[in-house]
Amino acid sequence: HEQDGIEPDIMCVAKGLAGGFPIGAVLAREELAGHLVPGDHGTTFGANPVATAAGVAVLRHIFENDVLAAARRASDRLVARLRAMEDSLPAVTEVRGRGLLLAVSLSSEAAAAVVTLCRERGLLVNNVRPDRIRLMPALIVGDEEIDRACDILEEAIQLATS
Repeated sequence: HEQDGIEPDIMCVAKGLAGGFPIGAVLAREELAGHLVPGDHGTTFGANPVATAAGVAVLRHIFENDVLAAARRASDRLVARLRAMEDSLPAVTEVRGRGLLLAVSLSSEAAAAVVTLCRERGLLVNNVRPDRIRLMPALIVGDEEIDRACDILEEAIQLATS
């Protein structure tokens, strides 16, 4: 929402809050949150102390280590590498997405073959359509990992589409 300049009234968040532990939160603007009183909302697994501790630890790490800025830099590097493939490989027709959730569209239905070739070379990607590859690296992905992944992906696309 921040990338689009949107300030939501209410937002549900969950998956990334606790590094895989089950936790979620509802965030609301102050003027709306004041209308919620105890009993208006509930949960079946709320206040789990382990999940809560994990959530606190994850958020502390994110803020103290500026993980989001590092993820932005990683995204910029990954997108630049993928755009270079789009410019140099006729089989790559589009690169799209946001942040570190990206997709590469192919001119043919070669995505399954690309996934297999990538996996054989140590890179896990997902074909979400017969002509589309999804990339979703961790927020902590480094420059060397991005470069290696892109080298593998580029080789796999060339082999699968030649």
